[in-house]
Amino acid sequence: QIIQNYRGARFPTPAQIRRAIDEVAPVEAPIEGPKYPEWQPDALAKADGLIMSEMGRKAAREGWILSLHDYCRKNGNLPPYTEVNRLKEMARGFDEAYATCCRGQGGALNDSLRRLGDTFIAKREKYAAMAEDGVV
Repeated sequence: QIIQNYRGARFPTPAQIRRAIDEVAPVEAPIEGPKYPEWQPDALAKADGLIMSEMGRKAAREGWILSLHDYCRKNGNLPPYTEVNRLKEMARGFDEAYATCCRGQGGALNDSLRRLGDTFIAKREKYAAMAEDGVV
């Protein structure tokens, strides 16, 4: 639009560029439903229920229950076994990064990162108890 119609001697101003975009850009339909459906109470409740399973108990024993809960919250179901190794790897990555912060080697943000890690550890313990006991 600008290349075809702009005849000024200088580069178009931001306002002229914005106006050209508005003229040719399609109008987007408003987003229906919640912006982050994976954080809605029903998605969280469904994930809570899904981890109360044999896979959830295994994840709790092996330390990847938080990754499992995240998967269930985002996808609304248990992962296929082909995804389990990826979830375990994510949990190991967190454990390694958290251990680095616990050793004081997290750089300038070490204390903040350790406190954030503490919240994830607490969530992991909560979900592990939930999976083992079958109680929300």
